[in-house]
Amino acid sequence: MLKPAKTIEEQITLLKERGIVINDYEFAKFFLANNNYYRLMGYAYQFKTEQETYKENTKFSTFTKIYNFDRSLRQAIFPLLEVIEISFRAKLAYFMCNKYGSEFYLNINIFKNTKLYFDFISNINRCIRQSKNELFVKHHLEKYNGRFPFWVLIEILSLSSISKFFKTINTAISSL
Repeated sequence: MLKPAKTIEEQITLLKERGIVINDYEFAKFFLANNNYYRLMGYAYQFKTEQETYKENTKFSTFTKIYNFDRSLRQAIFPLLEVIEISFRAKLAYFMCNKYGSEFYLNINIFKNTKLYFDFISNINRCIRQSKNELFVKHHLEKYNGRFPFWVLIEILSLSSISKFFKTINTAISSL
């Protein structure tokens, strides 16, 4: 049976019962009202004992400082990740298309098995449907009868889809 939901006051009481020092009740109340208790507990885990309590003198403010540092770090790194992702997509498409052709991903023989091929094609079709209002997708649907070179396709595939694609192809695709 799942645990019942707790009010913010009940969450604070539970934290205190487990040995967490809360010096500023209003701050704790505000923080928990604006940040999921469960998310915060991920930062508190390192201070937990085997008895489901926390190390002596563990402060609520310690968790929030770690949480805020992590948030600031993510905000500083996120813009850089976009640049890296775009560059990765461009380099990958350039390499693969110049080496194997613009529609190499349609070759069933590069996949480890037939099911993986059809799963990937299904994923492509889903991505195309979801992106059908994008001008470049409309262009390829109309002008090229729905054929997409990989350098176009890579722009609508998620990084997860791209990663999964490369996990499902044969390592020796150079025989294409």
